[in-house]
Amino acid sequence: MLELYMFFFGMFQLIIGFLELFLPVRLFKLWKMWTLSTYFPVHGIVLIAAGFPLLFYKGHLAAIIFWIGVFMVLTGPFLLIYPEKIREVFKTAENDFTPRDLRIMVYVDSVIRLAAGIIVTLACFNTFRS
Repeated sequence: MLELYMFFFGMFQLIIGFLELFLPVRLFKLWKMWTLSTYFPVHGIVLIAAGFPLLFYKGHLAAIIFWIGVFMVLTGPFLLIYPEKIREVFKTAENDFTPRDLRIMVYVDSVIRLAAGIIVTLACFNTFRS
């Protein structure tokens, strides 16, 4: 069951990563709009809930997947406690950075998401084959 969760998690990360890669400006605006939402702190709960199962995976690339889970679980409380800080970051970035800089920032996020998606999906397929 954990492998099935990991497969869908990896696919989700790949989809979001490709969207960020091909539509960086629109995705930045979408992320900014999401951070301004009153429901943004729920994102922290989702990060904790989504990252927690990754901590218990035993199989191919388990150490890397464990650290992906740790990063997600530890990022969640920060979003719960300091959502206004994240909002300020997006507002400041939009005001201070050039459009090129914003695209680069989204590209970096895209590469990280794609790497996480590839690692988790690859581990999942290797576990299915075993």
